[in-house]
Amino acid sequence: MKRTFQIVHVQNRLGKKVKMNEGRYVSEFPASAAKKVYSQVLVHTECTIKNKTPVFTIVIKETTAGSSGKVYVYKVHRKTIDPVLVLGSTERPPIIYKYKVMTKAVDPSKIKGLSGKISRAL
Repeated sequence: MKRTFQIVHVQNRLGKKVKMNEGRYVSEFPASAAKKVYSQVLVHTECTIKNKTPVFTIVIKETTAGSSGKVYVYKVHRKTIDPVLVLGSTERPPIIYKYKVMTKAVDPSKIKGLSGKISRAL
């Protein structure tokens, strides 16, 4: 079943808010939607810190019609893996994956400065 999610808040490892446009992310699971948000954050921000993995806390809200509007909080980072080559059709070049995106559900009360943002999202 497809579900939709919307960004509530994104912050970096230092607790600083990352400016992101609101978007609608369609996914079966909230963790998958958080991974999609993470990919967009990496594209739209300059994450070129040497020897540091970009870690973001992502807060998303379910916006599927008829849903309760539950808010999910994830800490997302990427892990370097051995390159994986994926061959597509003959018209497209092969894709090389160098990273795996990892998500971990987080208790919002343990993240500094998030309690007000979550209560406003409800």
